Amino acid sequence: MEDERRLRYFDESREHLHLVEIHGTTKFDVHEMETDYSRWFMKYQVDLNSIIIAFPRMIARGLNPSDRYYYKLVVLSIIREVDDGESYMVLQIPNKAIRYNLNNKTFNKIFDFPSRREGVESHPASQDFECHLGRMIHNWFAHPYQHIETLVCI
Repeated sequence: MEDERRLRYFDESREHLHLVEIHGTTKFDVHEMETDYSRWFMKYQVDLNSIIIAFPRMIARGLNPSDRYYYKLVVLSIIREVDDGESYMVLQIPNKAIRYNLNNKTFNKIFDFPSRREGVESHPASQDFECHLGRMIHNWFAHPYQHIETLVCI
């Protein structure tokens, strides 16, 4: 197994800059930038074991459990709420979007994507999701980003 940390997410929510670093097959660290931009600190720790138990289709069959692509998932967004106890992460796993509360570690399914196995090959959305070596490949976007009309005050 490669002993490396992989960056999987970098974005802002409610004026908090977040960085997700994956250091194990089921563990995430969510870092936040200090408001004075002096350093990163670990804000949340994520353990996906309970999600994997609930949704075993996210396991890439045929790979070693220590392989970095053994679990099929994408971090789509981190949402900071006014009450930080309600802040959450949105994950995509095969055919589902999951909301994971960053504080109490609970999760729930928020969306079902069409599945080719359900006989919807002709549905355009079913062509957009493909798994390759455990990675979720999105043909219609490489990374989700928030839309910003302008950076200049007019």
